[in-house]
Amino acid sequence: MIPVLLQDFLVKEAKKLFDGFTLKNAKGEEVPLNVCPQRLPARKGQKDTAHYPFLVIQLLDGKDPTELGPNQCRVLFYCGVYDDTDDYQGYRDSLNMIQKLYDHLMRKRVFDKKYRVEYPIEWSVTEEDYYPYYYAGLETTWTVGKISMEDDELT
Repeated sequence: MIPVLLQDFLVKEAKKLFDGFTLKNAKGEEVPLNVCPQRLPARKGQKDTAHYPFLVIQLLDGKDPTELGPNQCRVLFYCGVYDDTDDYQGYRDSLNMIQKLYDHLMRKRVFDKKYRVEYPIEWSVTEEDYYPYYYAGLETTWTVGKISMEDDELT
């Protein structure tokens, strides 16, 4: 399925984009960003904070709007950071991650010569207070290829 190939590509692209990028984890250590497809891995006895900071690249849905046009799919990039400082500014780290992603996507627009990010693009932060956890998301729409009908049946 082509959207899964897009997701795999975006995971690799995000790992390159955020190479060297670190944020503090719950232990106060500077750690690299965990980039995951679709969901965070199971915790297996780990504390809730074990995956922070993270970026999950999740396929939301797709459609084949016309017989001749390309397929489309929506991809959500959502990030989570842990910040237990009492100034409640952890949301800034999550928004900085979203901005970095957005800038990268808009600079290139076409990736791997086969995936194109389209408008609309939407971003959001959580309205609820989950202190010391902060979350933000970037929802994107992508044009991807599709399989064509075999021509031998037409002759």
